[in-house]
Formats: sequence, C-alpha cells, structure tokens
Amino acid sequence: MIRRIASRLALAASLIGASHGASALDFSIPQHDTTEQFHWVTHDLGLPRIYASGLIEAGDAERLAAFLKDTGTDSGIVLFSSPGGSLQEGVLLGETIRKHGLSTGIAQFDNGAMRKAGQCASACAYAFVGGIHRYYEAGDQQLGVHQFYASGPDAISSSETQKISGLLVAYLKGMGVDPLAFTVSASAGPDGMFWLTTEQAIELQIATNGLSSAVAELKQAQGATYLSVEQDNGGPLGRFLFFCGSQQQVMLVGGFVSTPEDTANKHEWATWSALKVGTKTIYPVRKADDPQSINQAGSMVSAGRTLSRSDIITLLKERSVGFVFGADGMLAYGTTADLSPVISKVEAFVTNCTAPAR
Repeated sequence: MIRRIASRLALAASLIGASHGASALDFSIPQHDTTEQFHWVTHDLGLPRIYASGLIEAGDAERLAAFLKDTGTDSGIVLFSSPGGSLQEGVLLGETIRKHGLSTGIAQFDNGAMRKAGQCASACAYAFVGGIHRYYEAGDQQLGVHQFYASGPDAISSSETQKISGLLVAYLKGMGVDPLAFTVSASAGPDGMFWLTTEQAIELQIATNGLSSAVAELKQAQGATYLSVEQDNGGPLGRFLFFCGSQQQVMLVGGFVSTPEDTANKHEWATWSALKVGTKTIYPVRKADDPQSINQAGSMVSAGRTLSRSDIITLLKERSVGFVFGADGMLAYGTTADLSPVISKVEAFVTNCTAPAR
C-alpha cells in the first residue's frame, strides 16, 4: 500500500512543500548533559533520542534506516524539527519509522539538552504519524497540516489527485489516524496551514501522547492466582504483579520489560531498586545489602516488596504504581502504570488478599 502511494506521489513532483536543492534531513543522537539525561530517564520517556532536522528530501527514509543500522539503534523516538518537504518521502519516512517500532515527537537539541520546541508541518506530519506512539504538546511545539497540490508543467489531473487523496487517507487509517484528519488538512488550502491544538491532535489520533490503557488480567502460576497489570507507554513495558501473601498481605512486583540483552545489562550494573505508589517512593533497597532485592529473568528486570496498609490506601487513592532502579551516580530507569482503567480489578484483588480468613 505504501509503495502504491509513493508511486502516485512520484507523479506529483511539484507538490506543495517539495524542496528544491535544499539540505536533506539531518539525523543525530547527540550526547546530552548528565543532569538532563538523568531527568529524561527517570521522569520522562527514557528512550534513545533521534533528532531529525531540516527539509524532507528524496532518500531520507533509506538514510534513516541506514542510520539506525549503523548506530545499532533498535528503539527510540524520532524528534522532528522540519517545515516539510517531499510528500512522497514523508510517507516513506512514516513507513520506515513504523517498521522499526519507533515513536515520534517534536523537539530540538540545544546546548546539551532537549528543547521541546519546533515545527513539524506539511510532509513532516505524514512522517510524524508513522510513530508507534506520537507525542505533541501545542505551544512551543507546532504540528501543521494542509492540502497538497501540484502546479506547473508537472501538474497532475483531477482524477489523479483523487487517487492520491484516497491513498493518503488509506495511509493515515493504516497508521491508526482518524481519516477525518485528511479533511481537516484540506480545509487549510494549499497556501495555508492548519496548526493543531493538543486536543485536536489527540482527537484525530494524530498524537497519542503515549496513552495506552493499562490492562489487568488474573493469572495462575504454581497453583497461585495473581493479578498482572501491564501498560505500554512507548518505552519499556511496565509490568506489575500483585500477589496475596501470608497474614493478609499484598506483595507487589514491579517489572521493566525490554529485551533479554538489555535487561541483563541493566541488572548487572544496577545497585539499587525501589517501588512507587502514587508519587511516593517506597522501600529503596541496595543490591549489596540484599542481592535478591532486584532480579532479572528473560526480558524483565523486577523487584518485589510487601506493601503496608498505608501503601495500599495510597495506591488505590492515587491510582498509579511504578518501579525504578539504577546505579550510584549513574542513570536510573523505570516504568509506571496508570491504574485508573483497571482500578476496580486492583481494588477487588487487594481487598480479597487483606480480608480476614473465614
């Protein structure tokens, strides 16, 4: 489907936003300041940041794929700062981003830090929607769409324009975007630009802001029933397991799910771990004091703690849980889950665990 779109777009060499002799996108993964990187990892997404700045030119999709291979990058977020360019290449970039399971956002690298500001417009918007998760906050960030057109000696017929329009709608739908987004873009006209608010971008599913709902499921292992809660927010999967312990207690295991190689490396250098209920960090433990306080098996690093009654009350009230681990003086990693969509299941399970035996 994408190649069909690209071949149609190739006929429209003078589509609005196409660049002429300008620089192609520049891809980079720069070194961030230690403090900024620590905050990114512990309080934000924590994904590798791939900056993509400049005009979108033919060949950029292939260049991105080669860049990912050369840098050994198998996960991350592509941060755009682009006024647009080749519509054909924007679509191909979106396909490449989706194929590699990357997320997208809008940001610039400035003096060792990420600045959540910049523009992604026209053809860039089509590349943006390729992200598995798509982050956008209107204000310093601008996400713009408009109607495409072709003019001059390379102008295409109205019937061809309709075919391209249909294929673009199919592309948006395939990326999980509301097809109404194409109608919105057309309303701006070829010479205008419709700058989306955060609410509009989310409503049209152009942006997701990492909002995937937590999923809760009762499971069994070795004859014991436990509640598994998982949430994917565009980075490592957060997995939180609730177990009934002895004496009406609840044990919570927080998990950071990635790849076996990644989790093995992170577990090896980790020196401490802790859980979070709401905004409160609970039970930080050093691995040197208790080697079993943090574990790694397969694709998951995990830590388990027994919750107090006050911890349970806080968890049910604030409806969030987290797991964080790291090394002294180095980076920390973590995952979280918003329990709001599954709070009834969590409450029912912990209530059953803490109920007096009959």
